[in-house]
Amino acid sequence: MDKFVDIDEERCDFCDKCVPICSQNVFDRYTLKARTYVRASRWFLCNGCGACVEVCDKKAIQVGESIPSFVEESICYFDDSGPQNTFKVCELVAERVKKGIKYVVVASVSGSTAVVMSEHLKGLDAKLIVFTIPPVWSDILPHPSIPTEVKQRLESVCVKIMENALPAIECGPEAIECQDSYTSSQLIPHVAIWELLHGIGGQGFPTAVEAVFTAVKEREVPVGAEVIGVGGTGYGADTAIVMRATPYEHMLSGPKENRFDVLEIIAVPKRKRRYW
Repeated sequence: MDKFVDIDEERCDFCDKCVPICSQNVFDRYTLKARTYVRASRWFLCNGCGACVEVCDKKAIQVGESIPSFVEESICYFDDSGPQNTFKVCELVAERVKKGIKYVVVASVSGSTAVVMSEHLKGLDAKLIVFTIPPVWSDILPHPSIPTEVKQRLESVCVKIMENALPAIECGPEAIECQDSYTSSQLIPHVAIWELLHGIGGQGFPTAVEAVFTAVKEREVPVGAEVIGVGGTGYGADTAIVMRATPYEHMLSGPKENRFDVLEIIAVPKRKRRYW
């Protein structure tokens, strides 16, 4: 059976003990920004003898069978973006909630998408949060944008509506810190982040991400939790992702376990549209 070897760089102190002890010449050294590292660049030559594991004081080396551990999840690719995908997105989100996700954040201007989602999540153990038009966007649509009767219907089933919440990206810092090495960082403008998210998934993707960031900012979702973000193109829903709840300001810096991380894509359109 084929073997693999891997080095946990967070544990490794790069003492080099593994380099000379390996009979298969698996390891080598490299230098980056005046710092020397060790890597298992010829991992495919590993015979699984374990000598490197035994000599490693930091327990940073793993050797094993080349059989990956994985969970197979399918991604729904819609041929086109738009509201016709809403019911399917809600159905897929409900199935994912049944597997353990406790938080769902839906971007919904009129509340219609939120109503459909609440029906699909009825009886399931998940908190539904709605990201809607904030006061700062009142030049686009009236605020509040969710009609009173729809709001009452949602709140009667314990749906949280973030009616006055400022969007985390749009109304956050104009630039945020990005860790670019172990010792340094640089500032990234928020418009670059927004456009990059557009390029990945069209209108729905950045909207879903923005909704989750805002829910974290409003303390509706705890930092570190797995949360489903739902967005759409124009109205309705065509995008759903599983994301780690992260404070927007620290999405690219700070503790690694709390950084921006899209864990799964549940649904996304193949034909994408941008806002501008």
